[in-house]
Amino acid sequence: MCGRSRTCKLKAAQCSAPAPRHHLTPQNAASPAFKALRQGRCLQGRAVQPRSTRNKPVAYTKATLASTMELPTWEELSDLAVGTSTGQRISEQQALRAQGGGLPHTDAKLRLFGHSEDEVRLTLYRDHAAWCPYCQKVWMMIEEKQIPCKIEKINMRSYGDKPDWFLQKVPSGLLPVIELDNKMITESLVIMQILEAEFPDRPMIPSDPRSLDRVNNLLQLE
Repeated sequence: MCGRSRTCKLKAAQCSAPAPRHHLTPQNAASPAFKALRQGRCLQGRAVQPRSTRNKPVAYTKATLASTMELPTWEELSDLAVGTSTGQRISEQQALRAQGGGLPHTDAKLRLFGHSEDEVRLTLYRDHAAWCPYCQKVWMMIEEKQIPCKIEKINMRSYGDKPDWFLQKVPSGLLPVIELDNKMITESLVIMQILEAEFPDRPMIPSDPRSLDRVNNLLQLE
């Protein structure tokens, strides 16, 4: 072993001891102790660790990060995201949604299912956040039956005021609502029954009396 092993062990023990708490003031900010503190070096036999910014104000943390690295702009981040395979898929879906195609999505304002926009008879009025369960079940039925439709988003009362033009059409302001051949229809179960009758392709409601009774009993659990 090294003849100075005892001394080496002592220094190692000193360097592993907990760092003393320091408080930054204008007088000691440029001192060797605080330079060592920032660099994580050992000073006078003690390990000096950089202090965490966990409990610092957000402005302090941002300033610290900005001084140590060059942050990308939002435009640069957007370009990086679009350049990934996930970003490319998202861009493709956005382009398809604008044409009435693509996968079901809360941002969709038009669903054509291979039809032309001139064939659309139906407009669905639903909530902005796709949160309302009554709107969701009508939306799901439209998707499953592939009924061409337009979608208008209306505030629920918990989100904000409803537009006046909507209240003129539906004084109660309740959602969901469909406009079918210029006729306004409310109540989700009534809407679903009318959609089943007007668009019989891809039936969603059983026709035999026994199964229909079963469906109605389940719907009453709501």
